[in-house]
Amino acid sequence: MGLFESSWPADCGIVSMSTDGRIRSFQEKPISPASYLANAGIYITNSRLLDLLPRQIPSDFGHDLLPGLVGLIHGFLLDVPVVDIGTPERYRRAQSLARSRAASRLMSAFRQQGNGWSVGGRTLRSEQTAIG
Repeated sequence: MGLFESSWPADCGIVSMSTDGRIRSFQEKPISPASYLANAGIYITNSRLLDLLPRQIPSDFGHDLLPGLVGLIHGFLLDVPVVDIGTPERYRRAQSLARSRAASRLMSAFRQQGNGWSVGGRTLRSEQTAIG
């Protein structure tokens, strides 16, 4: 289970880990979080996990599956930024961040490659198209 330190632990699945990385506890959106170590929703697993999926519909990964895996799974702290999208406002902020980063990468790529495009401010132009 990929983990990150959350600024909003009450909005996340919170874990505690043993020194060998084994998940010792898991609580989905606890009222009083015991830590800031949150489930990032990134898993490395094999197909045996499919046999453990709850049969009831609807079911919830965080409430119905993960608590039963405590003691059986390991966690690892991610060393990359994690953007929490647990509320509509944070989701909108993440979308805006992704668009601005994507636009920045696109502009950078075209500056490096040329391809008949010109760059003006935050706009890319060719004879037929303008982006920005």
